[in-house]
Amino acid sequence: LINHVTFLVFLVNLVYLPVMAVFGFGAHAWTMLGFTMVFPVCFIFSILRRFKTAAVLMFLLVMINVSFTAIVCGDIGGEYLLIPVGIVVFIAFRGMTESLVLFTLNLLCFLSVLVLKERAEPWYDVPNINRTILFYTDLVMTFVACAMAMINFKSVLSRYERTTLTQRRQIEERNKEILDSIQYAKRIQYTLLANREILRRHLPEHFILFKPKDVVSGDFYW
Repeated sequence: LINHVTFLVFLVNLVYLPVMAVFGFGAHAWTMLGFTMVFPVCFIFSILRRFKTAAVLMFLLVMINVSFTAIVCGDIGGEYLLIPVGIVVFIAFRGMTESLVLFTLNLLCFLSVLVLKERAEPWYDVPNINRTILFYTDLVMTFVACAMAMINFKSVLSRYERTTLTQRRQIEERNKEILDSIQYAKRIQYTLLANREILRRHLPEHFILFKPKDVVSGDFYW
């Protein structure tokens, strides 16, 4: 899942770079390119099976990149891209502690961006139409990112359910084989035990205390 999310973020950044350049944010596009070039490090950690390290690094890079972009570029709605990040942290991490810590950090980034945007002047002087187009582009990307995160989550969950169902069927089949073997062993044991009619005929005053602990007993009487 971490590899999927990292690849998705890497791809979105690569697509977003020329968009930023076209709409007058060329200098910042180079900054985003620098952030994008760090993402392969996440894949390296993942290959080394340091999945938690890869996930934390990836989310921190995304938070820093999105927050910085939203502050220096002004009203283009970049901070809204932190919303899907807050959703994905609960999908990517099994532990609730890690998820809550990163979600809180993501929320602080979002609130900090809102405050700093009110006090800081945008670094780039571009036409308002360009800002408006980028604003709606960011909104669309927010919904797309949320949808892709949930689709990915449902895909992983569905794959997990299929695996669990397959394992359950295998266990049930093996359990049935074992129970059938035990029942067969019981029939063999009762066949080898003394016939009750013969015992009643030759030993009219007798009793048998035969109480197996399980289906098959470890004792035989003659």
